[in-house]
Amino acid sequence: MNGPICFEDAKTNRLCRICEAKLKAGIINENDVKIWKGLVNLAEKSFLDLDFLNSFELNGMLVIVCKGNIGALIGKAGKNIKDLEQKLGKKIRIVEKTSNAKETAQALLGYAKIIAINKVFKPDSEELKIMLSKQDGKRLKQKEETEKILTKILGSKTTIEFV
Repeated sequence: MNGPICFEDAKTNRLCRICEAKLKAGIINENDVKIWKGLVNLAEKSFLDLDFLNSFELNGMLVIVCKGNIGALIGKAGKNIKDLEQKLGKKIRIVEKTSNAKETAQALLGYAKIIAINKVFKPDSEELKIMLSKQDGKRLKQKEETEKILTKILGSKTTIEFV
């Protein structure tokens, strides 16, 4: 299990100078630290085989981006996530980062059905356009913020369009 700060820091509730420097430089944020502490506590109770990559806040919900066995993180009947939500005081959505951009984006968008993902090749870069139905557009809040998060997760500039 890998995360943004040392195991010792998560257990002692203090940050070493290296982890403190990451926090001050903006490489990690306070939510990353809180989530990692919660994950380390969960790992003591059940086996978690995953890498915690980063987190984002969207619509008052924490989005946790991981690689690996996210089923163990969710737990039987969602018990682990419910415990983590209680500890952090916010709803949580787990996004598994995979090599398949559509699966990763679908995990973040949840209810919205992705019609298509188009790769747009530009002279100096590559962009992704995610097509959603107009009905989903009415329910999608904070479109720009969602695009920014998808850009960070997928590693390519991402835009959302409604068709």
